[in-house]
Amino acid sequence: MKKILHEHPAWLVMLAVFAALAPMAFMRDFSAANELRYLSIADEAIASGHFFVMSDQGVPYADKPPLYLWLVMLCRLIAGKHSMPLLCMLAFLPACIIVDTMDRWLCKALPGRFSLRERLGAATMLATSGLFLELCFFIRMDTLMAMFIVLALYAFREEKPWAFSVFTFLAVFTKGLAGLIPVFTVLVLCLVQRQGRRLRHFIGWRFLVVALAGCLFWFGGIWIEGGTPYLRNLLVHQTYGRVVQAFDHQQPWWFFLPVIWEVISPYSLLAIPAVVASFLRPEKSTEDERILAIAMVAGFVLMSLSKSKLPIYLVPLIPFAVYTVPLVLKRSSWRPWWQWGLIIPAFLGILLGLGTVAIALRLVRIPAFDAYGFIYHPAVVAGGLLLAGGSLAALLLARREWPRSVFCLAGGMLALQFTICLFLMRDLNPYVGYRDFCSKIPEDAKIYTARVYRPSSIDVYLGRDVTRDYGRDYDELAAEIPDDGILVIRDKALQESPSLAEALAPYTPYAQSGVFLLYDLRR
Repeated sequence: MKKILHEHPAWLVMLAVFAALAPMAFMRDFSAANELRYLSIADEAIASGHFFVMSDQGVPYADKPPLYLWLVMLCRLIAGKHSMPLLCMLAFLPACIIVDTMDRWLCKALPGRFSLRERLGAATMLATSGLFLELCFFIRMDTLMAMFIVLALYAFREEKPWAFSVFTFLAVFTKGLAGLIPVFTVLVLCLVQRQGRRLRHFIGWRFLVVALAGCLFWFGGIWIEGGTPYLRNLLVHQTYGRVVQAFDHQQPWWFFLPVIWEVISPYSLLAIPAVVASFLRPEKSTEDERILAIAMVAGFVLMSLSKSKLPIYLVPLIPFAVYTVPLVLKRSSWRPWWQWGLIIPAFLGILLGLGTVAIALRLVRIPAFDAYGFIYHPAVVAGGLLLAGGSLAALLLARREWPRSVFCLAGGMLALQFTICLFLMRDLNPYVGYRDFCSKIPEDAKIYTARVYRPSSIDVYLGRDVTRDYGRDYDELAAEIPDDGILVIRDKALQESPSLAEALAPYTPYAQSGVFLLYDLRR
């Protein structure tokens, strides 16, 4: 056991993360934003027998490559249904591989220089960093793509051009052009260091062979199943539309500058200065330190060049930013200016924990929270105290060394999440997804919706489509209240439209699920 711990400390860290988030994996509902949509697309693909040309409610879906959706389909075929614990493994296992790969990279960067405690501290920082931790148990392809990006750059470090080419293509095959971060990183690194021969070694004929073979397989399958229109949609509309036109998630070029601090929190005050320090004293930085720092900056610039931006797009950069920290600290030691990188987030953690306790005990009243009675549950008090306690310990240890301070800060965060998920996940589910209100809709009843986000995805639960979605067309709904089905409407709609509230006044909601009201309109 001791030998396994020394060789793979990252797996111990991820075991702790799994224990903390397991209640969420086993009890959480599928989110309405993207998870239900992916499940619905997978169901349609299985029913139609098409595995390259996807569709969402019969409309061609070329937003994402098919690899991740294939894994979703495989999980359904294995379990016989959409199983949340099994689907969560599509994110958690790649996260484990990322942390383990970065740990091996750290050991090879400076052989014998890092203690077991420092390796555990670095793995803990990565595993509990902002969006990285959040995505460990969510049904999204970002963690899988990040795994392939990390493996590609690790293959570059190990001088394995074939592996670099394969992993880079798989990253693209998972989520599109964002998977080109390894290519951009290698290009920048080799140009800066004037290593033209190395550049040709990695982005040469081997890379072209893998790219051409992969694209022939991918685009050939699309052309056979969907023909030229679908292929044009993928290659022209999705690529040009997202990168240049940004028909979705359009943001200014500087959008990621403030967002990056949140994405890597609570360790951003360590990680970002460490990346900057790698460029300030390049003569003292190692080759591995330069690769990680350039990967972080090159990926950041590449993501910023696209007009379509979301915070989640920066997830593949977190491993490189975080693991720059131990490499920089090894040559500069744990000095006072570094200590503030943990003192400040630890102090904020104390305030957040105590604030949570004060709200849960009603010592501080926020009227907006009164609608969510579960906030005043004793588990929220316990979770707030655990976060405050862990943060206090991190604050006291921050001046001595960074690994133990990181353990305490991360332990407080994981303890809060474990407590909340274990005791309150069932109360949170109606605000997360649609399972709860779908369970309250009678069989074979027609379904009408208003102010419901992507209502078409409820076919995952009900096995049938919505009869009509009124969206935010409140006037039309008020003018012709259906008399042959169930109406699911968000409560805010009645506040936004007095005429609709008046039209529904003769009816009484027979159930409420989170923010949704259910009316039986049948006569």
